[in-house]
Amino acid sequence: MVFLRRQKVNKDIVFINPLAHVRYEFNPLGLQLLAKSCKDNGFNANIIDLANDFIKENKIFDNSTKKWIEDKIKDIDSDIIGITVMNASLPWVEYIIKVIKNEDKNKKIILGGPQVTALQSELFKLFGNQVDYLVVYVYEGEQVIVRLIEFIKSKKVFLIYRIMSIQLMTIYKLSTHQLVMRKLISALLKI
Repeated sequence: MVFLRRQKVNKDIVFINPLAHVRYEFNPLGLQLLAKSCKDNGFNANIIDLANDFIKENKIFDNSTKKWIEDKIKDIDSDIIGITVMNASLPWVEYIIKVIKNEDKNKKIILGGPQVTALQSELFKLFGNQVDYLVVYVYEGEQVIVRLIEFIKSKKVFLIYRIMSIQLMTIYKLSTHQLVMRKLISALLKI
């Protein structure tokens, strides 16, 4: 008998649907669209659906919840993690970020979704240097995420110009604590 060892595929990006304080299953269509867009553009993408897994596994919110989250996300095989943020999930998002950064400070974290769009400046204050990018949905996230992954992976100046020219003013880099994109766009367009 021959045993085939399953090879672990490194993901370009892993999306996380965090826990929320609701007890019904829902289909994370936004994350599914983002993952499909990534795959259509040649990137490996995966979704960790904590919200629905929690319900399917008949979990309850108690002292074991944080350990359960840690076990689910401890082996993320990507340097880029995208997390959707909604009102009900914000406390869990904060904990997920803490776990990820404690595991590997070099992983890039992108936050997007309704809460990020609604409360940009508050999230700047809340997350400081823990989160690398906020994506505010003025444009379609399926287009923005692909360009952002290209940018993070390449770090080439010509690509930055290309990103700016397709109107990615919606991405905010948090590690510098400033709205980098608007200033960068005007500077790059003068070149």
